[in-house]
Amino acid sequence: MIRKTLSLSLFFTLMTALTAWGAPMSVVVFPFDTTSTGQKDLGDQISQIVAASLSELDDVVLVERQSMSKILEEQEINLTGMVDNAKAIQIGKLVGARLMVCGKAFQLGQTINLTAKLIGTETSLVQMVAVTGKADRDLGELVFELAEKIRDKYQAKAASLVAQQSKAPSLDVWKEKFKDKKMPTVVVAVPEEHIARVQAAQADPAVETEIKRMLLACGVTIYEVNVNKLTKSLKHLKDPKLSGEAAKADWIIAGEAFSEFGARIGNLNSAIARVEINIIDRGTGKVIFADRQMARAVDLGENLAGRKALQLAGERLTWRLLEKILESSK
Repeated sequence: MIRKTLSLSLFFTLMTALTAWGAPMSVVVFPFDTTSTGQKDLGDQISQIVAASLSELDDVVLVERQSMSKILEEQEINLTGMVDNAKAIQIGKLVGARLMVCGKAFQLGQTINLTAKLIGTETSLVQMVAVTGKADRDLGELVFELAEKIRDKYQAKAASLVAQQSKAPSLDVWKEKFKDKKMPTVVVAVPEEHIARVQAAQADPAVETEIKRMLLACGVTIYEVNVNKLTKSLKHLKDPKLSGEAAKADWIIAGEAFSEFGARIGNLNSAIARVEINIIDRGTGKVIFADRQMARAVDLGENLAGRKALQLAGERLTWRLLEKILESSK
């Protein structure tokens, strides 16, 4: 049912996980294009000053240059002379930045011009700033002036450049929705695995646990079932045979889940997870709900990151599952 691997094009790395659910903004500052000036190191120097200026803001998390270079090297991407917005956005997403800054320095006649773009990687929206000075003016002053303008523009426009992050719903709201409703009884079976470089000890399935936690909080009755027997039964029978209390269940919530290593940056590991579930109505034998969810998470340990990603995917999927239960209980 689930593919065992994900291509790198599907994954936004570590910093994307760090900026989910309203956390600080992840920003990457690329080396400025200074090829026309003949000053080889100027582009790096400008980007470092701009990055230093932005780092003074409390809501900014900068993608570390060393880490960015490593990821780009692994993907065989070269930044030399990069001015194309589409390419810049592609790279910004690859390194997990929601906002990116790139620019250019060039001389036009007797003036020096520094331009910069602030680009939202999720929206492709752009804001620009520029400074101009006479050719004999101190270049350092112009660079610091540009950095200040970029910081001001960020504070004024950053929120409009990125996609708005949704806030997690509240279970309390759903408890109220289910009040006095007649709800189906269920069994839940979602086996999972983490495709790891180093295997950890087997633990309780994070997705199944999260689904059960949220359903129980809303008053849904859950019967315990042998996952291995149920999984085997589902492959051969239209209406799986359940024994004991589980035989009373109206619905079977069954699926598969896996997580795998995403990237390592410094001491942190990111992981990607995918979950797929189906709901089978035991009365009719029909599949009445099918859905899937992906999520990313970060932690010091690879396996912990994988479990967090699975838990997050399970949570997001269960919100939609609750909608289905509410619909059926009318």
